Amino acid sequence: MPIAIGAGVLAVAVVLVLVLYRARSHRRAARRVEPGDGQVNIEAGDTPVGRALSTADARLRQITDYVTRHRDSIGAEARARVDEAKGQLAAAHDKAASNHTEAIAHANGASRLAAQAQTLANADVQAAHRPPPRRGTASTR
Repeated sequence: MPIAIGAGVLAVAVVLVLVLYRARSHRRAARRVEPGDGQVNIEAGDTPVGRALSTADARLRQITDYVTRHRDSIGAEARARVDEAKGQLAAAHDKAASNHTEAIAHANGASRLAAQAQTLANADVQAAHRPPPRRGTASTR
């Protein structure tokens, strides 16, 4: 039994090392200079602008997938926040090369709106799946 536990721990450690090595390789590849233009890819996530864009992209992708999956249950307010977040993210991408401060502000705005949309959408889905109150079960207190 102790041998099996030891082998399991060793296997987990090997997998963890491999995952970390791959992640490091991907980060290095993303930082490489783009051939031809001599500029570092700012959307790679190694700069403040890149991290802000990456976070906003991920949050918006998550809420967009959620809205798509639960489209019949999502209300207009949550959908409006998703649309506003998309606009903020587009502005962030537009400003990323020319004005980092504005790009970060737009990306943070997109993240905030996506989080608000997620909260609203969660409430909409919970309300849609809540069973209706049964007749005659009201409290008499």
